[in-house]
Amino acid sequence: MSYFLEDLAFKEPSALSITRFRNFIESGCGVAVAVIVGVLLVVGFLSYGNCARGAQIGAANPNEKPIASIGDFVISPSSLDNAYRKQSSDYVRANETVPPQAEQQMLAYSLMRLVDQGLTVKLAKKEGINFNDDDVIKYEESSFDRQVAEYRNQLVVEGKLKATSTVKELDDFVKNQTQGRTLEAVKKERVETVKTELANPSTKPERIATAERDALIEKWQKGVTASDDEVKHNMFDTLVVKQIQFASPFGPKQNADAIAQKVLAEIKGGLTFEQAMDKYSKGPSQPKKKRSESTTALPYGSVRWDETLKPLLALNPGEMTGVLQTRGGPMIYKLIETKSNVPSDWDKKRSQYKNQYATNTAARKMADELEKLRKANEVKWDSAGYRVLYEFSQMLMNPSPEDDDQVKFAAKLRTIIKNAADAAGADPLGLRPAQLTRLVAFDQLYNRAKPEEKLKLADERIEIYNSVLSFSEDVDMRLQIADMLIEK
Repeated sequence: MSYFLEDLAFKEPSALSITRFRNFIESGCGVAVAVIVGVLLVVGFLSYGNCARGAQIGAANPNEKPIASIGDFVISPSSLDNAYRKQSSDYVRANETVPPQAEQQMLAYSLMRLVDQGLTVKLAKKEGINFNDDDVIKYEESSFDRQVAEYRNQLVVEGKLKATSTVKELDDFVKNQTQGRTLEAVKKERVETVKTELANPSTKPERIATAERDALIEKWQKGVTASDDEVKHNMFDTLVVKQIQFASPFGPKQNADAIAQKVLAEIKGGLTFEQAMDKYSKGPSQPKKKRSESTTALPYGSVRWDETLKPLLALNPGEMTGVLQTRGGPMIYKLIETKSNVPSDWDKKRSQYKNQYATNTAARKMADELEKLRKANEVKWDSAGYRVLYEFSQMLMNPSPEDDDQVKFAAKLRTIIKNAADAAGADPLGLRPAQLTRLVAFDQLYNRAKPEEKLKLADERIEIYNSVLSFSEDVDMRLQIADMLIEK
């Protein structure tokens, strides 16, 4: 079933954007979301800041102190509460409690989404997109109409509708797929949902930001020009490589750089790539095969957007890179071949593939532009507690090569722990997120410590756990405190 039909099939109006772009952006917006996705399955329903547990969703208080702002875009406690509740609603229906560690990660994810919305609004204004309520409604209506047109073309290509089919025939097809709902009914429901969100002070900023983001991506999409060969190359080519991995995924990497440079010199001195791969690589090998017989397939389109791997694009088969610093540590690659995997239905679906390429390119541009704004420190923080929550999460999702050094990473964690403790003592609004961040950062420090070091950290761990238990009950944490007291 297509994304469009999946949306139509909802029995209740969807609160999501009506463009297909939203699904793409939220699943890959230049943010390393893999760490957070798993949290969605284990997070409970709690309120934050000055929003009491069980407070009415969207009950915005015009006098509440803001958490942060990006230009005219304000992140308030009620807007964050609303964002958190939307993310955790499925879990709430099935569970009653949530571990504080998961609560911290889910709160951080909700805050990062709001920050990205504010940065997106800033980008949109820079590109001349500045919507009021009427603009949003008009955009949603026109966007729905465009999506219907795209869906009709898809059905024609698939042979499910004739090219000469009427609007009524399309409507009949949709009714058959959506329990009798007409396109007009679905459109009306969409518009009413948008109007309701615009009327609510805590959801209005997100609704406007979403529409401006989608409009900006559409604008950039229209500016993408690519030949058929370029689209085929970027969407369907695969680079088949061999790689020498110098760092174990779960081991220390401090010596990996020096070893990588040593091996590169040996290869230049006469050692073959395959000999070096068998002798030095810590990468996985296939059963009953030498490491040098293993290859890895890298999508050309992914390599194209990865600054670390871009040197691969300049290689001819048989050539190798120098030492590349990847998230998995230093690597040396050798290009074996470039495979073309153009689908057999290219001629039939050429227009769809080119549209998808343009969408991907525009979305990638959005991700890159947002990353630039994040690094430019465009956020004005009014809450120290929420700031340390955000900065810690950004640190975890954007690791630097020096994080492989356990001593340096421990020092970073210590800085976060201190900043969180300071914020908890000075910022009533950010007390909860500060204490939760202090807990999670300390857990990371504790889990990396040697057994003898853990004994020295016991008193601090008990104090931090008790500070969190003062506002968030957790049986597992109480049992761990009991174990530590017994060991003492």
